Amino acid sequence: MNQTNQIPPSGPSPAGLTDSPARVAYFHEDDFAQIEITPASCKKFVEQELRRIHAGSRLPVPWWQGWTDLILRRPSPERLEDCGISLQAVQQAMSGRLPPFDLVQTGYGSHREDCPAIHAWGHSEYRALFAAARADGIVTAIWLSLQGPAPEQAVLWVQALQALPSAEDLLLVDWTAGRILPLMAGQELLQSLQCREVTG
Repeated sequence: MNQTNQIPPSGPSPAGLTDSPARVAYFHEDDFAQIEITPASCKKFVEQELRRIHAGSRLPVPWWQGWTDLILRRPSPERLEDCGISLQAVQQAMSGRLPPFDLVQTGYGSHREDCPAIHAWGHSEYRALFAAARADGIVTAIWLSLQGPAPEQAVLWVQALQALPSAEDLLLVDWTAGRILPLMAGQELLQSLQCREVTG
């Protein structure tokens, strides 16, 4: 298996947060950035990492061990935050396409904790787009939690992803499925999301 990078630290609370948020988006800590948006300029690095992870997962395992060693994903030499995308621009792009959540939480098992530096949009907590931002409003990570979008929502998801700032210079990397797609590859992106509906 492969291990994701560290979840971004806490930051400023989302504007307008109330004591009783109406909508909460949750992602398991192991799912952080498993389906992430990256700069297109790091495609070669992503391809190399996918090959390395795939090769490691296919190594023979002694019968008494039962699983392969943990394979850590190496940090990309080019980061999303280097693109200078602002949280405000992402919020504007999602407006009218995906409804915002009031609060984001992460955790494991029954444990949950708030993530005030992370914002999310989507139709349910298991079908959401997440964006982490620094205190100055620059986005450091964008990732998805897509346990199969409803078939009638797949086109809406493609439209939302292609509305992201600098979408023509971004990739969707699905580390779990081993897929790399430009955000502007409309039909391929749609087929990839529909495949997730089938496989979950």
